[in-house]
Amino acid sequence: MNDSFWNSNLFQTLVLIFTIGAMFGVALWQFHAHKRKELRNAVSILMLQIKDIEQNVVYIYYQKDLLMVLFKKFHCIILP
Repeated sequence: MNDSFWNSNLFQTLVLIFTIGAMFGVALWQFHAHKRKELRNAVSILMLQIKDIEQNVVYIYYQKDLLMVLFKKFHCIILP
């Protein structure tokens, strides 16, 4: 039986290298998967905020038209 890493045979060394490589590969894959999920969530939030802003702009636009109509109506009543 071998007592140290330096006395190991080629098969043991290859298994060790493969195991370390697989461990780093899985860690990197999980890291990038997490980043993709965060990016997807951020894009969803941004899209919802843009949709909300568009709805608010439409609401303000119609409120402006309503205010103009009321102003013209009351202006005519106050100052004939």
